[in-house]
Amino acid sequence: MKDPKIIIFNASYGYGHTQVSKALLSYFHMQEIKRVQIIDLLAEAHPVLDAISRFFYLKSTTYCPQLYGWSYYLSQNMQSDQLWAKWLNSLCIRKLKEIIALEKPDAVINTFPMLSVSELRKKAGLYIPTFTVLTDFVLHNRWIHPETDKYFVATHDMKNKMHINGIPNEQIKVTGIPVRPEFQKTLETNEIMRNYGLNPQKKYVLIVAGAYGIWSILEKMIKITLSLDDVHILIVCGRNIDMKRKLENVFADEPRMHIFEFVEQMQELMAISSCIITKAGGITLSEAITMYLPIVVYKPVPGQEKENAAYLADKKALFIANNLTELKKMVQKLLTLDRQTIRMKHSMKSLQKHIAAELIVSDVLSEIELQNNPELERQLSHES
Repeated sequence: MKDPKIIIFNASYGYGHTQVSKALLSYFHMQEIKRVQIIDLLAEAHPVLDAISRFFYLKSTTYCPQLYGWSYYLSQNMQSDQLWAKWLNSLCIRKLKEIIALEKPDAVINTFPMLSVSELRKKAGLYIPTFTVLTDFVLHNRWIHPETDKYFVATHDMKNKMHINGIPNEQIKVTGIPVRPEFQKTLETNEIMRNYGLNPQKKYVLIVAGAYGIWSILEKMIKITLSLDDVHILIVCGRNIDMKRKLENVFADEPRMHIFEFVEQMQELMAISSCIITKAGGITLSEAITMYLPIVVYKPVPGQEKENAAYLADKKALFIANNLTELKKMVQKLLTLDRQTIRMKHSMKSLQKHIAAELIVSDVLSEIELQNNPELERQLSHES
């Protein structure tokens, strides 16, 4: 098929799902596949419910993480045929039918665990090639549905766990988590320093402040980091303008603070930093791993972030700091390039999948070609 139509279904819960969708979109365009759409299905189908649920997601992970963690672990082993899972996957089906009828996609890709297309296939017998890209390093059953043709996962450990849970090996491909092409390019750090007005002789710690919504926590993190000798901080507030203003007021006389709003070119700040302090979202972690940027996760939120952090800490690919004393000690280690830092970078190399998005795009296009060429499929089946 010369120019198939692809829909990527995502959701605007945090940074990650949208960035994965954008990464896939970029690689489809590189392959001259132009008819690709990213659709936030819940926002399209139920905008009010979407806004309310995103609000409660943000507030629960920020102010009541134990509650969020409880809901995550309670549903971790939920099966797709259970009532709650069926309700979630059916929530947007009416709008989905409208989209399918209008767009007539040749394939869909899920980057968020709301598997409405799979549920529609089950209920209506309507076949659309359906793929799911898991955006964490750990498995949660919300991503699993029997009406999914193929899963793209971060690690062989995840593939093995899915296979134990009954998913055939041929339906699981280890690709890594997709990151945008910009994170895979070699960057000229001195030029980036000049563009931002920074000193190449200094060491910079990158803090993703938008991930930490509680001011008291963020302020303590910054002060403990500034207590280290000759360290500068690059702090990204995302779209939290109030946080940026407060930081500018409180640290107005601190020349070592460099404060940013939302940064589209995050790879540039990662390239000039000695380490990053962040929460454990699968995409941010994958971006840092791709760039060999040492990671400290501070007080991971129960749920997928805590599990991501625990998995990668076990692989020696990041540090977890549970208090300010540990945070200071770990950042200091990473700044001095000690043996643990070198080991961390070596572990990152073993986890890297530089062409995740390219592998996924290639695989999706091959599957579409097979669906539209039964004779080729028979030949390949016979050869295997």
